[in-house]
Amino acid sequence: MKGLLYFSIFVFALFLISCSQHDTNQQNDSAKDCIPSELQQNVIAFYPFTEGDIKDYSGYDNDLNNPFMLSSVSDRFGNSSSAIEFDNSDDSVRYLVDYNTDFLQDLQSLSISLWYYPEGTDRGSKDYECLIQTGDGGNCPNHDQEWSMGLYDCRQATFKYHNAVWANAVTSEDVPEYCTNEIAELSNKWHHIVVVHSANTNKLYFDGVLNDINESEGCCCHPDDSPLIENMYIGQGFTGKIDDVIIFDKELSDDDVTSLYEATSCKK
Repeated sequence: MKGLLYFSIFVFALFLISCSQHDTNQQNDSAKDCIPSELQQNVIAFYPFTEGDIKDYSGYDNDLNNPFMLSSVSDRFGNSSSAIEFDNSDDSVRYLVDYNTDFLQDLQSLSISLWYYPEGTDRGSKDYECLIQTGDGGNCPNHDQEWSMGLYDCRQATFKYHNAVWANAVTSEDVPEYCTNEIAELSNKWHHIVVVHSANTNKLYFDGVLNDINESEGCCCHPDDSPLIENMYIGQGFTGKIDDVIIFDKELSDDDVTSLYEATSCKK
């Protein structure tokens, strides 16, 4: 009888685990509904920050850590608790982090899509604000390492993976107050950025439009030349909101970027 009892308990435990896994898979699939169907199989990390959750909804469990207890705020659609707020205006260093970046190792192609809302206009022209990056330090004045997407040089969006690409200026560069105007025009509104890396080629799309391509072999590499990707940080040095971070293991096309830019809310 004891054997039958233990077997019944074992079967029931397996049933509960199976139900839990089924529910998790359904949640992941539902969260990814806002991502074009033809791209979903190439998502290796997805952070919609629904209800302030820092879980990865790609299905690969690349969850983030929130060591500074950052708060959630409304997203660009007005959904409450659906984006993460960063405040590094006092030169502090607050961020989200993933300490396990095995999923980023040895990728042949990499694309990243995210939305950000830079707050305030009191940033210096040479303040670097990380949106997402890997590595704990670098030797380039306008980037952190190993690869890095962020804001620099009057808060223009930029991406570096060996070579650098930049968003176009949105105000006239021919006036003395250019930097002040640029920061004011870029701040306090939502922007979409997509970066694409493959071989020696980098591309940057800003608000749905391709702004820059760099196919050079220039290198501003990690100081120790390590081939391994280190910790992944989101929002280090940045003041504002970040939402809908998606990492793909493929080179996105112009049409893919348009689909992401025009996508509906990831929150149901």
